[in-house]
Amino acid sequence: SSHSPATSYQAAVGATLDTPPGAPDAPGILFFHPAAKRMAMMSAAGEVLLLAEDSIAGAFVHDAAGFGVFVTTPDGLQYQRLIRDKVQTRATTPARVLADPFVPRTTNNPDRPWVLIGPDPSGDPLRLWVLGMRLAEEPE
Repeated sequence: SSHSPATSYQAAVGATLDTPPGAPDAPGILFFHPAAKRMAMMSAAGEVLLLAEDSIAGAFVHDAAGFGVFVTTPDGLQYQRLIRDKVQTRATTPARVLADPFVPRTTNNPDRPWVLIGPDPSGDPLRLWVLGMRLAEEPE
């Protein structure tokens, strides 16, 4: 059955509303949507926004233009801007950030607001890379 404790756990285990340091409150909760087989965001009003196809993890991004999300897909780490209009929130087409499927997690470190966990470039299945990441500074 699609409504099982395992399905509930799968949806909740990666759920996050964490935002990078200094960002306002998250626009919703990121979670894995088992029926849609991708990440989704649920707003406080209960609106569900499906994110990149086949995505399995995500983390909020905040910059001067507003919120977006990093999502992990088989095609690598991707970014989607969240756009709120009078009717709904929508997400832009995913844009690739990294070719490898790194999983992003928000930290409380303003110098490295995300940690990325992903495959070792040598292909060794027993090793992972853990990288600190921040957004590039805007040119003046």
